[in-house]
Amino acid sequence: MADTAPSLYDSLLDQLGQLHLDPDVLTAARFIVGNLDSNGRLQRDPSYLVNDLAFSEGIDLPQKVMDEGLAIVRTLEPHGVGAVSLADCLSIQLEYLPPSQTRDDALRILNEQYEAFSMLHTHLLVSRLKISQERVTAAIDLIRTLDPKPGASIDSTPHSTNTIIPDVIIDTSGMRLRAKVYESVEEYCVLRAVSAINRADVVLFLIDGEKGIRDQDKHVAGLAHEAGKGVIIVYNKWDAVEKDDKTMNEVTKKIREEFKYLSYAPIAFVSALTKSKVGGLIPLIDQVHEACTMRVATNVLNDVIMDAQMMNPPKPHNGRQLRIYYASQVAVSPPSILIFVNDPELFHFSYKRYLENKLRESFGFIGTPIHISARKR
Repeated sequence: MADTAPSLYDSLLDQLGQLHLDPDVLTAARFIVGNLDSNGRLQRDPSYLVNDLAFSEGIDLPQKVMDEGLAIVRTLEPHGVGAVSLADCLSIQLEYLPPSQTRDDALRILNEQYEAFSMLHTHLLVSRLKISQERVTAAIDLIRTLDPKPGASIDSTPHSTNTIIPDVIIDTSGMRLRAKVYESVEEYCVLRAVSAINRADVVLFLIDGEKGIRDQDKHVAGLAHEAGKGVIIVYNKWDAVEKDDKTMNEVTKKIREEFKYLSYAPIAFVSALTKSKVGGLIPLIDQVHEACTMRVATNVLNDVIMDAQMMNPPKPHNGRQLRIYYASQVAVSPPSILIFVNDPELFHFSYKRYLENKLRESFGFIGTPIHISARKR
């Protein structure tokens, strides 16, 4: 192993262990972690990693697998506290610059060289990227003008909202679809968002009011839902939308149709430009977080479940009747309810949804999914 600090090395390996990676990709990622220095930077050209692995450990992996391992390592948090890599920070800043050939070349250099683009002589970049010496020099000069410390408005590093309220805001970069040459950059943005979602208690899912709902929005919202996170749908640029007294209802209806699985998520219409309704987000975040961490007393929970069963008994299935004996909340974030029944196979998803609606009517649970499972008593 390289001279990586034990705390850094162990932190990265621990994060890798929590991911469900293909065994070959995991092997590549672990090898890459072992080749980071104490600052979390690669100690040599990434193009040599495949040969290094074969020579040192006798393991032959395709370059594609090693590249995927490198992409995964890029999304890890160096000390488990939300810091992002230098290359990622610089790439995000480049994404916000006007399109130009120099900017495009700079993105390719960062993509090729991870955090070690300056380790190689420019003639190697010329050969690898098949562009002129002048273009490489201009691209590196552009990279050197960027801020190595990410700004609060465009990075994935947690930022305290103030010194009293212990809220932390993590702003992921926008996940924009670009030309084919940027597919890898786009992939890293998505991976960073996944990492941010996993760290978050409450996810503010942002929709661009000028562009409307896109397929990628649905993908990201699904990730937050599947992770069991509290979710608030924030419809931004409301000031730029042509509207009348019916527009908000129409947009709300459209959102509910496109994101049926987020029916529990409140919708906030805001304008970051004019600051309209932005001030209401923090109280709403607190409200959703309280719902995510709410614990319901067992006797109160059972009163609601039994009343719901009396009002609408489960329908028989193949001559057999579902019987609910009692329920208990076994976890929070998200609230998880375990229901003991005579036969879990009789616990139809439609009846589970009915009970979820009754729980929401009784306890609110605004902005949080509810996990309901059945177990035979």
